[in-house]
Amino acid sequence: MSDLREARSRYPKDKLLGELLTELHAASADFAALWHERPARGLTVTSRTFLHPGVGPLTVDSDILTVRDSDLRLIVYTAPPASAAVAQLELLATSLRQPLAQGRRAGGEAQGARAGTAAAVTSPVAG
Repeated sequence: MSDLREARSRYPKDKLLGELLTELHAASADFAALWHERPARGLTVTSRTFLHPGVGPLTVDSDILTVRDSDLRLIVYTAPPASAAVAQLELLATSLRQPLAQGRRAGGEAQGARAGTAAAVTSPVAG
């Protein structure tokens, strides 16, 4: 809802957005009521789980910050205090402090799982 309000305020003359909002109002009394309530914007914290090849499922909090007058959003991931994610991130930080040269052959080729750790790509878990 807040993203739609933000988009409407930034693009008040956008015809497609206006049509979408009209359809949503007509289709849902709940939507219309929420739209007219205009609750105060607050920080919404959600969680996200990533599958990391070195530490397994890693669940972190996700804060989405919007850049005013822009379509940009900054997503900040943090580990909740005393959570398993804190220990997992500490383990990852420790492993990244290891010299990458230890995982390379004389010719510069990477070998073993350690060499790929810094470049490992994580992907969000569906759902």
